[in-house]
Amino acid sequence: LTTTRIVTLEVGTPTIVRLDAEGLVTMTVTAIDANHCPGAVMYLFEAYFGTILCTGDFRFHPDMLDFLSGKILDCVYLDNTYCHPCHNFVSREEATKQVLQIVDRHKDSHEIVVGLDTLGKEDLLVAIARHLDIRIVVSRPRYDMGQALNLPDIFTLNPDESYVSVMTRQELSGERLRFLNRSMPTIGILPTGMHSASRDALQRDEPPASLIYTVPYSDHSSFGEIEALVKGLKAYKIVPIVPDKDKDPNIFFRSHLLPFRDRTCTSPPPSVKRFMFPSKDDLTGRVMRIVNRTKSAPSIKAKPRGVMFEASSSYDNDDLSQKLRRSQSCSAIVGGSSLEDGLFQESAPFAGSYDNDDDDD
Repeated sequence: LTTTRIVTLEVGTPTIVRLDAEGLVTMTVTAIDANHCPGAVMYLFEAYFGTILCTGDFRFHPDMLDFLSGKILDCVYLDNTYCHPCHNFVSREEATKQVLQIVDRHKDSHEIVVGLDTLGKEDLLVAIARHLDIRIVVSRPRYDMGQALNLPDIFTLNPDESYVSVMTRQELSGERLRFLNRSMPTIGILPTGMHSASRDALQRDEPPASLIYTVPYSDHSSFGEIEALVKGLKAYKIVPIVPDKDKDPNIFFRSHLLPFRDRTCTSPPPSVKRFMFPSKDDLTGRVMRIVNRTKSAPSIKAKPRGVMFEASSSYDNDDLSQKLRRSQSCSAIVGGSSLEDGLFQESAPFAGSYDNDDDDD
């Protein structure tokens, strides 16, 4: 990937992007605010292949339809995270009111912990901080993120400065809260669209048995909001981005789609093919330019790596056995070769463990 293929997009502004070296074929790309986490956008692509909308994760807002007014969409890649009638939760404004009700009920008697993902729901934290006129205790990464996003001065790293704090969604559990309650009465608030809110729980003076209030504050669209977007569009086809057959929008919204049409003229024009798949001569030219740059770069002398064995013209079995015993500890570290019957053969690589945590809400 070269910098000549990177184009900066302004949200809400259609931008023309060249699809070939000659500039004969172009594509118009529009980034639309997705009303999700900071920086999230939808993409509207318009080119020889038709008009395509990729929503990514989004929370529907009627203003989105203004950018799509009059557009005939050949395909919509749709966020169907909550595309089921059971997920018809309230707006974020209403969910914020529910959170503030819980906070008011417990602010004089409990510590309050909010469970959040790494990014998203910053508006909820701002609402809590301003409502209580306090700062919220957060981790260093979230504090730095708040600085980068130019959020109001609502975060602190000092745990003694506030009775409201944030932990990750994975950390917020009944077991964790029971442990915290040994030293200080503590409740948890979990803002998520994954569970329906219990109105009884919100109206009780005492917290639920799990000590966690679940409030339907979500950065994804509810079922009704997804339907509102689809009804407001003029689209021939929907492709769900979440592989869940029970949440397939085609089951619920087929009547909102235009009659199917088959677009057969979707093959890239010749100039685009040349740009996407360079010829051998083009590739050779690119390789030679890289080689020339490498030749002009300062040389770096390679250092020996691995286990060094003394050279020998022959081995007998006793000598071989001794060398094997001496090299057993080394071969586990090298993880590349072992000496057997006087030959180097491949052995299993050294096994390590890796963690890759990801989250979604």
